[in-house]
Amino acid sequence: MQVAAVSGDARRALEICRRAAELADYRAKKLLPIPNSAAGGKMLVRMADVEAAIQEMFQAPHIQVMRSSSKLSKIFLAAMVYEGHKTGMSETTLDKLAVTVSCLCTSNGEKFPGWDMLLKVGCKLGECRILLCEPGVKHKLQKLQLNFPSDDVSFALKDSKELPWLAKYL
Repeated sequence: MQVAAVSGDARRALEICRRAAELADYRAKKLLPIPNSAAGGKMLVRMADVEAAIQEMFQAPHIQVMRSSSKLSKIFLAAMVYEGHKTGMSETTLDKLAVTVSCLCTSNGEKFPGWDMLLKVGCKLGECRILLCEPGVKHKLQKLQLNFPSDDVSFALKDSKELPWLAKYL
């Protein structure tokens, strides 16, 4: 199914299908405004409806924020996705994430930004509600979690022109 191939997630595929059905229903009502018409309210969902639903989904504000974020923020988010795939856990600590960011940076010719900068980036992503951050002043042991599915992060960052190597970690 094309929807599952684009989204990579069964729930997301169902959400896209639901939205495509809504778009088809809207199209049917727009074309046939008279109740009890010959079509009897039975309108098929077309591929154009599915494509419109996919476009709509991936034009979401959080995806736009991720695409327009700083280089370091993109590395931070890619490290979150990579860490999640590696451990199978959606939650990690800043300490573990810093190690992953360091590995990603050194493996790809980027300079590791340091703890202070990494903490600032995490706070900024938390302010934007891209990340969920545990409140408090634990710093290195602070728990972090993506506020959106990792598929959204992957979709937003996979074609990054300034960091083409990110795609292999998403």
